[in-house]
Amino acid sequence: APQPSTPAAAPGPDQPLQVGDRVDGLVTLKSGKQRWFPGHVSAASPDGTTYTVTYDDGDVQAGKPAAEVRLSRNQRTPTAAAASSPAG
Repeated sequence: APQPSTPAAAPGPDQPLQVGDRVDGLVTLKSGKQRWFPGHVSAASPDGTTYTVTYDDGDVQAGKPAAEVRLSRNQRTPTAAAASSPAG
């Protein structure tokens, strides 16, 4: 049986991100500059090489390479509601 994950342990640099992780995604702006924007992982490839990132402003980027996604220093979600918990 798989071991239960400990929420206190932060992922290491070579550990794949998990769906729901708070992350920053690297975005190339129209000007050509690159900036990190806050969001969360909404999907991950089975091998952990690409991710779908849903940004806090509502934009979604699918198939982002792992190099353009980093774990956010701020792990608190901006909304208090936990969308994944069953109602009732």
